[in-house]
Amino acid sequence: MVDFVDPTSVATTARFKHTFRFLDTIFTVGTNRPEVLIYFQKMYPDPDFYLRAFEEKNDDPQGLEAQEESSYQDGASYYVIDEPKIWEKPFIWTKERIYPCPVTHLLPSYAYSIITNSIVASIQSHLIFHAAALSWQDQGIMILGVSGQGKSTLTLELIRRGFHFLTDDMTCINRQNRCISSVHRALSLRRSAVELFKDFFHQVDTNSGGENLGGRKIWLNLVDIPEAKIAKPCRLRFLLCLSYQPAGSSPRQESFVDEEGSRLEDLSTEDKKFFYFSIDQFEERMINEVRALPGVEKCSLYAETPFPTFRLIGRRGHFLLPAIEELCQKYRVALVNIARDGQAAVDYSQNPCLERISKSTAIRELVRSFRGGWRSPVLREANSGVASMLLELGQIIKGVDCYRIIPGRLEKMADLIFDLVNGDRGCL
Repeated sequence: MVDFVDPTSVATTARFKHTFRFLDTIFTVGTNRPEVLIYFQKMYPDPDFYLRAFEEKNDDPQGLEAQEESSYQDGASYYVIDEPKIWEKPFIWTKERIYPCPVTHLLPSYAYSIITNSIVASIQSHLIFHAAALSWQDQGIMILGVSGQGKSTLTLELIRRGFHFLTDDMTCINRQNRCISSVHRALSLRRSAVELFKDFFHQVDTNSGGENLGGRKIWLNLVDIPEAKIAKPCRLRFLLCLSYQPAGSSPRQESFVDEEGSRLEDLSTEDKKFFYFSIDQFEERMINEVRALPGVEKCSLYAETPFPTFRLIGRRGHFLLPAIEELCQKYRVALVNIARDGQAAVDYSQNPCLERISKSTAIRELVRSFRGGWRSPVLREANSGVASMLLELGQIIKGVDCYRIIPGRLEKMADLIFDLVNGDRGCL
């Protein structure tokens, strides 16, 4: 329990509350800023996501402790509060800690990120990956790729061609029946991407949107598009990994500025990886520990931005994310954003390339895209952790065709995928 904020004051201030269900988890969000709940409603328009909404009049409010022991005992409670009388900054309250929001107007987006990451880390019934998913004739297609590679844009192009939508950002595979569950989250697109699909969005208000941690976006609810179909859960049949360059091609040369300001030239991406992560508040004690992590060769910190950002050069073969998550937990800071850096820009004017990859390579890409994090109960089962998950992934992709896509022209990428799922192996 957080001891420097009065829980009764938090509960009294949070007049607006909504109970949600995500997969096997029920949770409640309370706030004095209705736009926080509106943000959740925009991001998850599926009515099955919402269990109950209510507004408290606070005539005889119960304390937070009493609420947790009664109506909310089956799920976690989160409170998003913007009230200087309680604390000088807007914050997200959980049982474990308080997350202060350094940028007030980003509170809805920030709360959504913190709460979603917390819920995902607690899910045990599904394996969750940063990936898009669609279906074609009841065959599941999963598209892995880091942020900025165009998963959402490619997803929309495939939907326009008749593919059914499962999710564009968070693929959830049921561990019992190994089906991809439908997670109907609104698509979050930059306006430049929306312009590509004007004819598809002729009945949709593309002026609605807002600013979030990734910049200003447009939210699109596919239910509003008559041509778009929502898929039923289905088994995975094709795994597609978006990649910046083909295997075996010459490594690209990078430059990087280290913590002393000197430029590091000619660092090959063949044995180096470029990586950055942002945290919600500056914690000076973390710097030396991050630099001392196995595999980290260089580390820079940009502390003057709204969200302090570490930028790293690491050696390939070292999985840094679990160690970084553990440090964030140790110093009680929130991991706001994670991304690979130093990658070559995607050339969308070139012809794309599709090539088959081995099952072991596919499993490695799935592990990199796993969203549960080190706190996930999946990694803590029977004390076997990653080994058990690797075996489980091996079973999931048994009978799955696995490929790498080198991105290129959008319509050509969609052509390759369309031909692939319809049995035309001449596309390889």
